[in-house]
Amino acid sequence: MNHSLHTLIEQRSSTSHYDASKLLADSQITELMRLATLAPSAYHFQNWKLIAVRSSAAKARLKDIALGQAQVEDAAVTFIICGSLMPHQQLATALRPSLEAGALPQEIADSWVSSANASYAENLQLQRDEAIRSASLAAMTLILAAEGMGFIHRNHRRLRYASPC
Repeated sequence: MNHSLHTLIEQRSSTSHYDASKLLADSQITELMRLATLAPSAYHFQNWKLIAVRSSAAKARLKDIALGQAQVEDAAVTFIICGSLMPHQQLATALRPSLEAGALPQEIADSWVSSANASYAENLQLQRDEAIRSASLAAMTLILAAEGMGFIHRNHRRLRYASPC
C-alpha cells in the first residue's frame, strides 16, 4: 500500500473542531467533488448527488436541522451527499461517455443495462440499499480526497460532510 494512503487511513478520525476562518476556493471544492465522483458504485451508477453548502445563511439553516452541531456552520464547506433511487433508469445515459471513448464495448453496456433493469426496476429495497452504499463510498472518497489535498489535518479539520440522505 502507498505509505501516504496508508497514513491517511490510519490517522482518519472524526472531529467536531473546525477553523471557521478558513475558506476553500471554488476550484478546490470542484476538485474535491470531482474526486468524490470517482468512487465505485454498482454498474457505475454513480447514484448520488453532491451539494456543497458554503453560505453562512444556508449553513445556519442546516445547523438547525443537524441538531445544532456547530461544525456545520464552522466548516469551510458542508457537503450534503444524497443517494439517488431508480439508478437503472439513467444507466444507458451514464455509460454513453465510456462507449463513445471506446473504453466500454457496446455488448457489455447492453448487458449491464439489461441486468440492472432486471435487478433494480421492481426492487425498492435494493434501490435504497444501493443508494446508501454508493453515497457512503462517495462520502469516504470525499474525506480521503480532502485529507490528501491537505484540507483536513489530524487534530484540525476544515471540512464537514453530511451523512447520505
